[in-house]
Amino acid sequence: MKKIRKVILAMILVFSFAVPLPASAAMNGIDVSRWQSDINLYNVDADFVVVKATEGSGYTSPTFRTQADATLGSGKKLGIYHYMTYMTPAKQQAEYFCKAVGDYIGDAILVLDFESTAVNGGSDFALEFLQSVEKITGVKPLVYTSQSVTRLLDWTSVVNSGYGLWVARYPMGYTTTGYRNDLSYGSVGYWDTVAMFQYTSSGRISGYSGNLDLDIFYGDESQWDAYATADGVVPPRENTTPSTPPQTTSGMYTVVYGDCLSTIGSKLGVSWGAIASANGLYSQYVIYPGQVLVIPGGSGAVSGGSTYTVKSGDCLSAIGSRFGVSWSSIASANGIYSPYTIYPGQTLTIPGASSTSSARYYTVRSGDTLSGIASRYGTTYTRLAQINGIGNPNLIYPGQSLRVA
Repeated sequence: MKKIRKVILAMILVFSFAVPLPASAAMNGIDVSRWQSDINLYNVDADFVVVKATEGSGYTSPTFRTQADATLGSGKKLGIYHYMTYMTPAKQQAEYFCKAVGDYIGDAILVLDFESTAVNGGSDFALEFLQSVEKITGVKPLVYTSQSVTRLLDWTSVVNSGYGLWVARYPMGYTTTGYRNDLSYGSVGYWDTVAMFQYTSSGRISGYSGNLDLDIFYGDESQWDAYATADGVVPPRENTTPSTPPQTTSGMYTVVYGDCLSTIGSKLGVSWGAIASANGLYSQYVIYPGQVLVIPGGSGAVSGGSTYTVKSGDCLSAIGSRFGVSWSSIASANGIYSPYTIYPGQTLTIPGASSTSSARYYTVRSGDTLSGIASRYGTTYTRLAQINGIGNPNLIYPGQSLRVA
């Protein structure tokens, strides 16, 4: 009887891992990269889109911002991932990723794509990246990896640190299929369950003629938002009314108990990254009740604003980088919404920027540091970081154009 009970118990455990946990709600979506550069995300039938942003410490997908902005602009939930490489230190990759995706923090689930040669680094390699991203952004990323890798490595430290799993397993092989919610992700090693499941790379959905990776997220929109925000606190969305009005006076905001940068940004229609930059806040982005914050783009928040005339080839992110202002705050100040179209000859208000006539710029060379550049121009590295929207003062790269005065 004992043997029979053991067999029955083993069968129960197998089935508990083999069948996806039931969820009160689930969302269907896709993940894309430059290989889907022709996709129109306004037209596809998807609840969410996960977009490739970066790889290693020197590559940013050329379609990243276009795809991310189209995802948000079409009302879909956004995820952003970094493809990890083996030869570059994990912390360096994390810093590169965070710099590239800074404008989207708080609006997107962050993901580590851990496959191929990166697996050679082991789970501690992944953990260092995850913890570095969390330290910079306050957001816990998900881990994307194959089902086989969940069982190949010891993921105890990653699981115990609270990092969720997006698992890839193709029960149907490469048979063409549409969205499914009846497939099994199987045993996932040290995790009890998964946040998301990629079940095919041969998916076909309305709005796109080619194959796509199809995914299911085991939760609703509020749960997605909780993964995307610091400490899992979901900022208020449209059609919600704060119990008290925002504490603003002439472009300033007084922090109240329970606030975080993402909730303040959501209340006032400004990206949390822009608020952090305007107030010289860096990792860990700590704020406290009673603190008075400058709100870029708010009425009277910053004196000496400037204007800029759009030239051929310009985009909002490039203009923002030139003036040390987030692209989203420029869009907000000029009433520009998705798909964020600008045109040559258009005059834009640049919130928080001083007159361009006195602005000076420096192109970073190999071996430069922000403190060294600051010393050369008689300023401080914190000031340069602030006016250039740099979240990590230790992270600059050759060829980068910095405003120095």
